Amino acid sequence: MKQVLEEVKAIPGVVGGFVFNARKGVAANNLPPVFKEAKLVNIGKMLSKMYLSGKTNFSDITEISLYYEESVVIIREAAPDLFLIVISDPSVNLNLLTMSLNLIMDDFNTLTELDMEPIQGAKTASGSAPKKTFTAEEVLQSAPLGNDLNSMRAALAKVMGPMAKIIFTDALNEWLQGDTPSYAALGQLVAILEREINDSDKSAYYRELILPYLEPKT
Repeated sequence: MKQVLEEVKAIPGVVGGFVFNARKGVAANNLPPVFKEAKLVNIGKMLSKMYLSGKTNFSDITEISLYYEESVVIIREAAPDLFLIVISDPSVNLNLLTMSLNLIMDDFNTLTELDMEPIQGAKTASGSAPKKTFTAEEVLQSAPLGNDLNSMRAALAKVMGPMAKIIFTDALNEWLQGDTPSYAALGQLVAILEREINDSDKSAYYRELILPYLEPKT
């Protein structure tokens, strides 16, 4: 991946870029040192959610470009949960950059297929099959837990607006990777959602909204 990033950086006007894995964080990076990894993780989360939000409305989307006074930011999806994010000067030749990225992405897609294999087919250290996992869709359709999860998702929209559906689904998938879906484990899901909300006042308001759904129905 570093080789791909170096090819991107060689394009006139490009400052650098990084590869963001939605499940692992920053996979590779050749941006200047001022871009700390913690900052890149936050940028990656925001841009990947923006991209996926656009994809729900425009299924053939291949790229999102954001224009600022001092930079242009471009995001492309290389594989599920894997994104290439490029930062360039405003003076960059966008036609040249787009054509170059089209060529580079062919090589990048091949590399990312290899990179994603261990994640998709992983076994435990003992060689045994991994524990049963549940999809977000399966859990949301279950009862009674799914009913309350849907209500929690609706409540999140009052706090986070139109991005709430994507944020909740991402948080739900992360929760399901570590916990068996149950009312007893809902605290972990709420903690993930509060991390995404990233605002103490909004988190407190959200907890108030979802309080009725945190206990099983009798």
